[in-house]
This record gives sequence, C-alpha cells and structure tokens, in this order.
Amino acid sequence: MLSNPDHDTPLLIAHFSSPQVDQAGDYLYRIRQPNRALGALPGIEVVEFSTLSRHRQRLLTEADVLIINLVGDPDLLPVITARKAAGKPTFYEINDYFLGFQPWNPVYYFFKDPENRATILQLIEACDAVQVTCRELARRFERYNSRIFVFENQMERIGSLQKAASPLVIGWGGSHGHLEDVRQAAPHLIDWFRKHPEARLSIMGSRKIYELFQDLDERQKIYTPPGTLDDFYRFLQTLHVGLAPLLPTDYNLCRSDVKFLEYGAFGAVPVCADLEPYHHVVDWETGFLFQTPAEIPAILDRIAGDPALRASIAARAHHYVRTERMEHLHAPERLAFYEEAGRCNSSGRTAGDRLAGIPEACREKGSGYTALEFTAVEHHLYNGLIHQFQHHQIAQAIQCFQEAKAAAPDFYLPDIYLGNALEGSEPEKAEAAYQQALAHNPSSCFAAVLSGQVRRKQGKRQEALSDFTRATRIAPEFARAWMELALTAQEEENIPAALQHLQRSLEANPYYSPSYTHLGLLLLNQQRRDDARKAFECALALHPESAADNFYLGNILMNDGELESAERLYRQALAAQPQLAAAHVNLSRIFQSQGRREEAEAAKAEALRLQPDLAGRI
Repeated sequence: MLSNPDHDTPLLIAHFSSPQVDQAGDYLYRIRQPNRALGALPGIEVVEFSTLSRHRQRLLTEADVLIINLVGDPDLLPVITARKAAGKPTFYEINDYFLGFQPWNPVYYFFKDPENRATILQLIEACDAVQVTCRELARRFERYNSRIFVFENQMERIGSLQKAASPLVIGWGGSHGHLEDVRQAAPHLIDWFRKHPEARLSIMGSRKIYELFQDLDERQKIYTPPGTLDDFYRFLQTLHVGLAPLLPTDYNLCRSDVKFLEYGAFGAVPVCADLEPYHHVVDWETGFLFQTPAEIPAILDRIAGDPALRASIAARAHHYVRTERMEHLHAPERLAFYEEAGRCNSSGRTAGDRLAGIPEACREKGSGYTALEFTAVEHHLYNGLIHQFQHHQIAQAIQCFQEAKAAAPDFYLPDIYLGNALEGSEPEKAEAAYQQALAHNPSSCFAAVLSGQVRRKQGKRQEALSDFTRATRIAPEFARAWMELALTAQEEENIPAALQHLQRSLEANPYYSPSYTHLGLLLLNQQRRDDARKAFECALALHPESAADNFYLGNILMNDGELESAERLYRQALAAQPQLAAAHVNLSRIFQSQGRREEAEAAKAEALRLQPDLAGRI
C-alpha cells in the first residue's frame, strides 16, 4: 500500500483545478467528495487548491501524488518534468468532453482557443495516467494516453425511500446546460400532465428551464430556484419520479450517470434517456429507459397506474446506489490506481510539514482532507479576470491585479495577469510586470514568452529573442516558444531558421495548430503550395473552426480548380468569422465561374458592405 497506517509519513495527494467559486455539482462529485473519501483512509492526506492559489508552486512540487483537473496551463510542463525526475506521479483528470462545450457555456471560449486545447492535449499525454468520469470519455481520449481509468461519479450521502402518498410528484433538477435536453421533452410532458391533473411537475434549476412549461396550469407546477447541495437533496426527496432527458450530442454522450444516482439515492424512480451515460440503468428493474421523449408519457402512465411497481423500482435503484455507488466504497480503488500507475511513495515528510505556513489550509476535523480556502489574493485575481475577459473593463481588471500583487508581493501570477492587462496601453509596464513574474518564478515558461512578445512589439528584438530562448530552456516541449522563435527569425528574413523552429514546435507538441498555420503561410511564400496545403489540412484537423485555416486552404483549392471544396471551406471560414470580406470576394469569383450570377452578385455586395474600399477592385 502507499499509505502508512501509523500516520508517521502520510502520503500527500494534491488536487489542482480551476477556481471553484460556485461549488457546482461537477466540483462536488469530482473533487470534494472523492478527496474527502480519500482523506478518510489511514495514512492519506489530501489537499485541494486552485490555479489562483499563491501556494500552487509549492504544492505542485511537493505533493506525492498530483491530480490536475482540466487545467490548461503551460507552466505545468516543467512541473510534470520535474516530478517525473523525482519519481512523483502526476495524473490528469478529464471530467467533461472539453472539445465539445456548447457555445453558451462560459468556458466555451477558453476551451475553443487552439492554444489552450493544444496545451491540454499535451498535458494529457505527458502525465503518468489519466482518470475520467465515464467509458465514452475514456474511449475518446485513450489515443492521447493509453493509461486511462474510469472513476465514475459516486454519492456521498443517501436519502430515504419514504414519500408522501400524494400527489404524485414528477420532476427534474439540474444545471442550465440541460436546457435543450428538457426542451425536447417539454411538449410531451405538458400533454401528459394535462391528462393527469392529480400529478405535479416539480423543477429545480434555471428559470429558463421552468419557463419551458409555461403552458401548463400553474396549479400543477412547483418551482425551486438553484440552491445549495442540501437544498437540491431536499428537492430530490420530494420526487416520486425523476426525469433525465438527454440529446445524443458528443458532449452529452460523455456525461456521467449522476442524475440516475441522485434520483435513486433519494427514492425517486429514474426515467432516463437510453444513451451511454445511463448504461447502468436496468430497464424495468432500477429505472426506465426511453429512446425518444415521445415514449415518456407511456412510461409515466405505467408508473402512475401501478404504485407497487413504482415502489419496487425505486427500492431497487436505492439499493443499487447504497451498495455499489457510494463514495467511500471506491476510495481504496482510487488509491490502488495511483499506486499501480505511479508506483509512488511518500516523501517521508508529514503533511503538517508540507502544509505549514498556509493559513488558509482548512483541514476537516478527524480527517486527512484539507481544502485551501479563497483568500483576498484569489478573490482579486478572479474578479480581475472577470472584469477583463467577461466585461472588458480593463481599468477595473488592472486595479484588481494590483491589489492581488499588494496582498502577495512574491506571487508571480498577479504580475502575469497585470502584464496582460497592460499590454495594450502601457507595453513598458507590461514588460516590467512579466520580468517581475519571472523573478518570482524562474520556471515560468509562460511568463518568458509573454515578456518576449511584448518586447518584440516594442522593437526590442534581441531581448525578445533572449526571452523566447529562455522559455525553450525552461520547457523544451513548449511549442509556443519555438513558434515565437520562428516568427522572430522570419522577421529577420532567416527563412531556414524559421522553418526549423516551426518544425521543432510541432515536434514538441503535435497538437499545436498555430504552428501549422504559420508553417502553411511560410511555405506559401516559398511557393511550396503542396506542402502548404498539407500544413493547413493538419491545422484544420486539429482546429476545424479556424477561420484563417479554412480561408487559406480555400484559396489553394480554388487556385487548383477544386471549386466545390473551396466553397465549403469559405463558408466554414465565414461561419467562424462572418466579417471576413475576402471570403465573400472569393465566393463571388467561384459563383461567377460557375454561372451562378445571382449568388455571385450577392456575395460581391456583402463583401462591399463589409469593406467598402473594395469598390472598383472586385
């Protein structure tokens, strides 16, 4: 075993994730609950902390076992390298299909960004092993790391089978992310409830989901706004039947079966979509499965008309969760996985030593579980990021980052964020901030690259070159640093060096699509059209939404006479960037050559609307 039952040298497991401000279900089921269960095992200490923690570098280095939860930070590259050299295992956790986030999701733009995607895929590959929430995620990501293991969501608490005799309460509860799933089922549910005025529909979640049922009589509806986990469990305890509609999207297919678990744990009969996430549901035994939402009314008829059947299925679902899907039952399995995959050992230091001097370390009484609470530093950083990237309030963001820096003068992250916010208006101050970040954390390859970029923009080419070179020394596998060296060489018209650096960038990280894009442009300038075509095709294979790569490849195909394919690429470019006038110009040319005069004129008119100075040139 990894642990020491005498607790003399406990194993320290660190769980590293993005800030969990609202402590949503994903945090509870993937981070807090598993960590608490691990912390209850003898000889195990668990600490969870966020990317904004001022103690991150220390804990990332000192932990005996490190779990990285869907973080895309290039500064983790040298951390993983150092941990491997020290014989300390690192595991990457994927709890969502991040390649398929819905556009309305607040994190969509972060995970859509090709830099972030490439970094995450590289980290997945670099870690000793990967843990995921379900079989479908394992299937989709095993190409990046063959050592992948499924840790399904579990329950920490279980409710009662006792229910009020009447009325029959059928409900749904969850996140706003299920809006479209519930929308598909709403018309069928409304029709059913109209035929069963004695039944009640209960919804807990966003107001928009509740409003899908606005045509149903108010007397048949119960609405509970989002609340705490305790609020949610109290809501579940009132349900006789729990609904789990799900559309067959890539993102949904990679969800967990937590709705089934929640309904079963609190004595509600689960009625679930017959899709991969609910493969544990045994139809007519532990729940009901439906192929389409149109089948839900017939299932509800059977449930409503047979109280004994309803009670027996609820009891079997409850028994399944209680005996097979409780968090404490699976903690030893997780620990065994870390032992087998990492073959790690305790450093010999006590957890008290490792967490000494961290006042925000809040250890749970009678347990080895510790969570680092948010301090003023994290709050300032988090608020600054919200101001900068959600509200585009740069002045307020700068103030927040300066306050974070004042609260933690030796922490490098406030300087990185401050530099980024200052780049547009005060590049010299941004440069100073980045250099200060490097002084605080010399192993930050990210700070080195950012410093180099702002220096190059100021014409300080030699200093920029020094920064980019420094970044490659800190993390030779940091693709962006090699690409920046290539761009610097290209500015100096040293094309062989630029090509060499781009090749090195793609060797460092073959998922880094920006280097393929720059390689394609460089090869085009060298009249190497076939090689450029391959480069753009590689870029699009990694990032199909790229307007630039679709446009550039479209140009090559149009010149090669592959007009249908070129048209498709231009349309994809415009889907990503509707203001791209040049794509409309080229579509007009394609349509004109094909005799599609009306479409050609329409495309030309749109190009002129977007860019009036094209008049007389197209």
